[in-house]
Amino acid sequence: MDMDDFLAKTLMDMGLTRYEAMIYYALVKLGEAKAIEVAQASGVPREKTYQILRTLEERNMIKRVDSKPRKWIPLPPTAIFKEVVEQQKKTIAKIEEALRSLQELYERGSKKTLRKELNVWEISKPAFEETLYSSLIYANISIYSVMSPYLLEKISIYNVDLIKKLYRKDVSVNIITKIYDDNLHILAKLSNFANIYISDLHERIDTSIIIVDGNTGFMIRDNEDYIIQFSDSRIASFFMEIINSILRRSHRIEDYIRYWEIVETLECSDIISIDKMIRLSEEINQATFMNLLNQGINNKEVYAESIINILSKYIPQYNSLSIEAKTQILNLLLSNNPIYKGISFELDTVNTTLIIDIDTDDDLNEWVEEVREAGKIVLPIPYYIALKHELSKLGWREGQTIWLEYKKAPTHIANRKKIRIIKKYNIPAKAKILI
Repeated sequence: MDMDDFLAKTLMDMGLTRYEAMIYYALVKLGEAKAIEVAQASGVPREKTYQILRTLEERNMIKRVDSKPRKWIPLPPTAIFKEVVEQQKKTIAKIEEALRSLQELYERGSKKTLRKELNVWEISKPAFEETLYSSLIYANISIYSVMSPYLLEKISIYNVDLIKKLYRKDVSVNIITKIYDDNLHILAKLSNFANIYISDLHERIDTSIIIVDGNTGFMIRDNEDYIIQFSDSRIASFFMEIINSILRRSHRIEDYIRYWEIVETLECSDIISIDKMIRLSEEINQATFMNLLNQGINNKEVYAESIINILSKYIPQYNSLSIEAKTQILNLLLSNNPIYKGISFELDTVNTTLIIDIDTDDDLNEWVEEVREAGKIVLPIPYYIALKHELSKLGWREGQTIWLEYKKAPTHIANRKKIRIIKKYNIPAKAKILI
């Protein structure tokens, strides 16, 4: 597809995946088209095109035309991305406010008689790399940065060895950025020597901020039309507040690497983000509530299928994953969900056992005792109910349950325990299990 690289990057910065951007762009050019025409025009594989068209329809970016065969038309871009543009304006307003503060400091400094007293100045592009390198190499405590993918790629090509040296010096290197399939390998490599965080904000990052040892810093635009350097703890403190606010909305790169290893793409990996996780939890809670209302029907299969349908909505590849991959995805969701944090599954396909580990403290001890008194294992965890249903469909039949409880050591939380539930399963001799 003859899609402009700048336009593709802009659409991705506004929240679309690469394939979604390609399909929306193709449909805008065609005006109205069948799915097969969209696939041909966009270059996206046909089997993915149908799913992505449905996703774009759910997001009110396109709509179907009542015709045979079915056709699709795009909705106006200005209406679709209005909210994103407003967010961008807010970001630009913050940057302009920061620049005004810096300019005031610069003007005060320019009145001083000695050049060495200046603490904010603009530097040229040729001097930037050398100045940045010398600042980083003499870092002793920490480096914090919100870095655009463009600048990160540019810097990392020449400075991986420098980051390794900082790592060996025990300098804490922290980088917040955006992630795409294209830059995953760079981020994964850097994560061996630095703390890499993926921004949960929807705004495009095209201005980078780097703070060294809480005093020296840089502010760089992607097009490098200005590069500002400062050496003032008050300015650094101002920018650290911005960095920390973004950091609170970010996730470690390790979760995204796990997602990519399971699904083999970063498409829909924003399920790990706070906003998406909240929406997923709300839909699962609603399904749980509806199941409680319909207790008289007691249809566990319907409840399990409703949970699986919700998971498939947020992760379109979910149904095509192996049972082992599904277990890993569920563990990833559990680890990022505050409600179920501390719970994990381990599937042993050889011995047909499902091991459930639960870290618990005083807040959950009452529930644990109720379960023990009942003499059976009843886990009110929707993800577990979905996994159990998947195992049942593959021919696994629940058998013996083993309950282990032991102290977790070392621990700094009084009475904190680890509970291990081992659920044995039986497989019919003739059953063919696809893992």
